Parts: sequence; structure tokens; C-alpha cells
Amino acid sequence: MHLIITPENSSYRGEGNAGLVISLKKEEKVIRLEKQNASTEYEAANCLEEQHQKCENQIAMVKNVMKSLLGENLVNCPTLVFIHKDDIKTLNNLFSSLRPKYRIHRIVKEENSYVLMLPDYCTLPPDLKVYPSVGPVISVEIKFLVA
Repeated sequence: MHLIITPENSSYRGEGNAGLVISLKKEEKVIRLEKQNASTEYEAANCLEEQHQKCENQIAMVKNVMKSLLGENLVNCPTLVFIHKDDIKTLNNLFSSLRPKYRIHRIVKEENSYVLMLPDYCTLPPDLKVYPSVGPVISVEIKFLVA
């Protein structure tokens, strides 16, 4: 799947040490872009293949491990998406001012990339949108370490 980014449909959701998360409003999805140290040199062709394999490994982990641990109804599998370097440049320009100062030493390189697209758990499902909201929707990320 190839993803096209527009400024009107994108918003900065947040970031951690390794990833930058952008919300796609119309689709009610998020994409997670991998960050690297700004000074890191790399070869784009190898990096693209490595990104693809890393994303496939993460998808396999969700399908084969997380679904069986937490249950089919509680886990949604990410989708592998291709994003063009021009779209990454657009996102970097749009959201660089929103990024915390202590996180800017790591950047999203402006190269063609594979990213994971996931449901936006900070938006209510369609069947719940009919009810009035009294506050923000809060989502919790559960991280685990595989030994």
C-alpha cells in the first residue's frame, strides 16, 4: 500500500525515542515513522530493505504472539505502508516545531520508507461517537521485551 500525505489530513500525535507518530484524521489511523540519529550515515537501498523486513517482523509478532496472548478482539494487526520521501519531508516541515527539544537529536530521514499503519486508538469507534464526550480519549501503549 502506498500512502499519500496531505497537511490537512495529518496531525502530530507524539513520539518516543525510536518512533514518531502521525495521525491521519480522515482514515482514523496513525502511522509510526522510525527515527534515527541525525548524524547516522546509511545506504538508502539497504535501509529500505531493512525497514521492510523490520516492519514485517513487527507485524508477525503481533499476528503470532500478541493476538494469542491478548486475544483476537483486543489486538489489531498493523498494515505495512510505503511512504514517499517527499511526504516525509512534508511531515518534517509541518511538525518540527511541535517536537520536544530533547527529542530532536533523532530525526526521520527524508528517504522513501516503509512504516506501520495502525488504528488510531485515541478516536472513538463509530458506534460510540453518538454519545457525548466529556473529556479526551486516552490510549495506553503496552511495551514488552522479548528475551
